[in-house]
Amino acid sequence: MLALPDHNVVDVPSNRLSRWSHVQQMIQHLWKCWSHDYLHQLQQRTKWKEVQPNVTIGELVLVKEGSNY
Repeated sequence: MLALPDHNVVDVPSNRLSRWSHVQQMIQHLWKCWSHDYLHQLQQRTKWKEVQPNVTIGELVLVKEGSNY
């Protein structure tokens, strides 16, 4: 936690990098893809993406009170 962050080498051509820097480039690329694709996918709310009809008179419903959520 006290270490300085590595330099951003994602945009540097790989033929200009040392072996260590190339490994760092691959790690940074993986982190960038993971954080943009996977984390954003987790934050999507699918609850209201599908249109659901409103409750009408005569339908059976369940009412729950005192939820801990």
